Amino acid sequence: MEPAPVDLLQLTRSLVDIDSTTGREAPAGRWLSRYLQELGFDVLEQPVDEHRFNLLATSKTPHVLLSTHFDCVPPFFPSRLEGDRIYGRGACDAKGIIAAQIAAVDRLRREGEARERRRSGGQRPVEQLPIHRGRRTYL
Repeated sequence: MEPAPVDLLQLTRSLVDIDSTTGREAPAGRWLSRYLQELGFDVLEQPVDEHRFNLLATSKTPHVLLSTHFDCVPPFFPSRLEGDRIYGRGACDAKGIIAAQIAAVDRLRREGEARERRRSGGQRPVEQLPIHRGRRTYL
């Protein structure tokens, strides 16, 4: 049975509600890894250092790469919804971006577009540090 389509609002809030401030990225990475696997992606956790890893989520056919990060600057604060806006640490940088990427790829796969092009998602744990370790490992 195929999973339900991605609920962009719920996915964004779920990601924002996980503290992934710099140095605390692992729980968000593990959650995101499981979520992507449930959507049917093949997921590779690529070690960056002893506490961080990149996620590489792939599906079949030709290749398109989407990339962002999932660490946030402190302090952590969870999501809240006000009207049509989500507030919370990382809502726009970059957990909302991750959710939008996943929702877009999910929709393309459901509409059959993925049969013609390969889609990958790469989420790096670290951007907020002066040294972009996650990006260097990823590349």
